[in-house]
This record gives sequence, structure tokens and C-alpha cells, in this order.
Amino acid sequence: MIQRVIFLVSMIYFIALSALGVVIYQASPGPTSQEILGLGIGDLYSAESMVYLSGRRLSCIPLEDTHQFAVTCSVELAGHQLEVQARRNTSSAPNQFGGICQAFYNEQSWPCTLASRHVHVHWYAYMPSLGLSSTQLVSLRHQYPVENQPEAVFLTSLVVVPLVTAAVVVLLVVNWDRARARGNKHWILRGLTASVISLIGTFLVWFSLTNAFWD
Repeated sequence: MIQRVIFLVSMIYFIALSALGVVIYQASPGPTSQEILGLGIGDLYSAESMVYLSGRRLSCIPLEDTHQFAVTCSVELAGHQLEVQARRNTSSAPNQFGGICQAFYNEQSWPCTLASRHVHVHWYAYMPSLGLSSTQLVSLRHQYPVENQPEAVFLTSLVVVPLVTAAVVVLLVVNWDRARARGNKHWILRGLTASVISLIGTFLVWFSLTNAFWD
């Protein structure tokens, strides 16, 4: 009975962890092939009023070569359609990670610039609050919670998730194998091996999932 309970709890944990991984992936910056990897709306110097959106939330279509911008991307925010036209800097430009953009929201044109979010995450389109109230900005942060978590949350998860996962794996291995093990050294060795493998493996996977959310 104890083995069945441990197995059931472990499966629930791994299913929940996999679902969280999918959610984090969907909130990560858009693919590098996309002209805009994400949006930043609000006061860049005030974390409380800044709202970030992943480029994966955007619907982008290319523009004609003769157009000033390369793509136009859109997303619905607070009942209105936000449209952002953008083009990255060319290879001859001094800043390879910038570009130009223009935002259109609620029948108005808004200034926009392409810049980096982190030292290794570039091509985010930054714009002012678009006339949105502080309440609407807070609502958007709640609507897109993963993109708007502080860096400390992801850095902490890099420690917590691998440790918890390793503990769950060890518990599974030990309880599954102990009854059939010929001696204590046998199941202890299996547990230690499983803990090391799961700890390193989970850390590498979680690092790849979260590294775009912190410097």
C-alpha cells in the first residue's frame, strides 16, 4: 500500500512538473526567427508598472520588402488590438541587437523601440503604457504571470526543482527496489546513482527552460 501511495504521489508530481514546464515554455521569448521576441509595456524604470509579454503570444505576418518595417505583430490587450510593426537592425549597424518599431493601440500611434530584456535576450519591443491605467497594467501582469515574475523566482527554482525531483526519484527507486535488494549496500547505491542522475538531468532541463528569464 505504501509503495502504491508513493508511486501515485510521484506520478502526480511529475505530471504537474511537466505541465509547469509547458507553461514556462509558452511564456518564454519567441523563436529567434521571429522579428520581435517579446513586448515590454510601461515604465522601464519601474518594475511594478512594467508588463512583459512573450513573443509566442503574438500573431506576426511579414510585410512587403518595400515597407519600412519587416513584420507586423498583433495581440489583444484590455479589449483593444495592439499592433506593432518592427524591423531589426541590419548586419552593418553598430547595434546588432536593436531595431526600429512603431506601435498602434486604441486608434493611436505610440513610440516604440527594440532593445534587450536581458544580456542574452534581445529584440523586445518597448513602448509606454499605451494609456492603460495602473489597474489595467496590474490585470495584464496577472493575465501573463510567468513573463512577469521577478528573476529571483526562476533562480530559486533552479535549486528547488532539481532537489525535489531528485528526492522523489530516490524515494521511488528505494521503495521499488529495497524489498528485492540482497543487501543494504545494493539499494543505497541505486538510490545514490538515481539521485545524481536526476539532479543533474533536471538542472540542465530546467536551466534551458528558465535561462531566458534572468541575467
